[in-house]
Amino acid sequence: MNIKLKFKVERRLGEPTIRILVDEQMSSFDGPCPDEIELNLSIAPGDHELRIIHYGKQHNHHEYDKHGNVVVDRHVEIVGIEFDHIKLFDHELREGEFFPVYHPDYVATAKENNVKLPYSICPNLYLGHNGTWRLHFANPPVDWLIYKRKNMLPPTSPEWHSSERTLEVVKNYFKNAPELDWQDIKHQN
Repeated sequence: MNIKLKFKVERRLGEPTIRILVDEQMSSFDGPCPDEIELNLSIAPGDHELRIIHYGKQHNHHEYDKHGNVVVDRHVEIVGIEFDHIKLFDHELREGEFFPVYHPDYVATAKENNVKLPYSICPNLYLGHNGTWRLHFANPPVDWLIYKRKNMLPPTSPEWHSSERTLEVVKNYFKNAPELDWQDIKHQN
């Protein structure tokens, strides 16, 4: 199975590091995050989980303005995923769930400000904290995506699919088609 991942990577404060796994197998990639990764993996048919783990970020991997707002944040943003050369739609990407591992200083600041930190964030494609982003998928991906996308289609009028309607459309097409002179076509070839 071919998996292609595209990222937007903020490198001004150093290289963010990631690890990519399918299910809980050995990692398929581990190191500084590139803009694009293409993996060719042997994956059994059935349900699976893609994991992108952002790790190694320290509390000082931020730059602040004079008001204390973050202006540079070392991070990774997921901008695209393809399974067997089929690009996921944005809403399919947003089904992934991020489980952050908050830095203790961040937790302390949140607690001081009475901010409750979420256990997980969904939808989320921005990996700013250390943590694991997970997306469930199935192999073969074409079958999985056809099923998902077919079930998203809005209901349509039953008469549109009737054989009477189809016959009417075909009749009108040929009724309005220009007359063909077979002798002219024969001489063009």
